[in-house]
Amino acid sequence: MAGKPNTMIRDAMYNNHMAQWQLAELLDVSESTIWRMLRKEMPDKEQSRIVWIINHPDEYRRVIGTEGK
Repeated sequence: MAGKPNTMIRDAMYNNHMAQWQLAELLDVSESTIWRMLRKEMPDKEQSRIVWIINHPDEYRRVIGTEGK
């Protein structure tokens, strides 16, 4: 049996002590959306984008204009 899909994202969340609900809040989506996103393998480019967001949450908030959240 193959490993879980989206390993890059899962590893980044683990390494940054980020729960799925925290990623959902950061991306301004529901937690169930995160569950669905992680079920099937995403393209590497999309995984890399989300990993960058996980690794740089403050910079991401600054870019999208949600620093106070």
